[in-house]
Amino acid sequence: MLHPVYATRKGGYQAEYNAQVARIALDEFLSHIPGGDGVYVEAIRRMCGYLYEAALATSNKRYFLDKTPRYYFIITEIADIFPHARFIFLLRNPMAILVSIAKSWVKWDWSRFRDYRHDLLLAPKLLVDGLSYVGSRAIRVSFERLVSEPEKTLSDICDWLSIKFDERMVTYGAESAPPWRLGDRNVYESAGPMASKASEWQSALGDPQIWRWAGDYLRYLGADLMADLGYSYDEMREVIASRRPGFTFHTIPLDWLFPDEGRNIIGRLVYELILARCKIIHASKSLGR
Repeated sequence: MLHPVYATRKGGYQAEYNAQVARIALDEFLSHIPGGDGVYVEAIRRMCGYLYEAALATSNKRYFLDKTPRYYFIITEIADIFPHARFIFLLRNPMAILVSIAKSWVKWDWSRFRDYRHDLLLAPKLLVDGLSYVGSRAIRVSFERLVSEPEKTLSDICDWLSIKFDERMVTYGAESAPPWRLGDRNVYESAGPMASKASEWQSALGDPQIWRWAGDYLRYLGADLMADLGYSYDEMREVIASRRPGFTFHTIPLDWLFPDEGRNIIGRLVYELILARCKIIHASKSLGR
């Protein structure tokens, strides 16, 4: 859904063929068709609907689940394209998401944080706004409840979809399904959901740098947005405060990892120093030092 929806957007993507000129051409083309924008929405509906139906054809199943984290960019468009679709919003503690990105994807290479900028800075608000927009067509699911009470949580989802709950939904690790090419490969580490995943992010706060980033990120999100996501700002602040490492003076703030055109020259120089530090660490690790 991302590519066809973004074809009408003025920004947010690049292409070899000059995406902006292509968008202008598409707009011009649609302007000569009565109800042009609506015609394009119907075209996406037919194309993607056809693909979903083709995927279901040999499965004898009723629903096709299209799960893509960065759909948070186009929630409203998807809701308009498929007015009868059901939406599952899986929300997770933002502090846990930050730690997961730092430990699983970024690791020592802090420069890679820019690849997850939108996931951290934009996604929380877009998800909250998307929930409001979709309304009764959406079910809100807590990641923490999902891993701690998987049977009950999935049963609730099934009831909402009017489908039968199957215990194999919980014991997915016992199935011989082929591994995902994309997605979280941690699911193959156990036979099913692990309750420890709900709070394991807290153990990472012993790292002074991650502790610093967690505090910065919590302040960035603020109490209102945290509450809208279903989490207590004060509770998160207490957890972070209780895990404060001994020395944090050598840490850098989170916003230094997200350079933008508006950053002053000193900030940009600091960012370049961070990139240089990452390259030095990478070289040292490559040499086994």
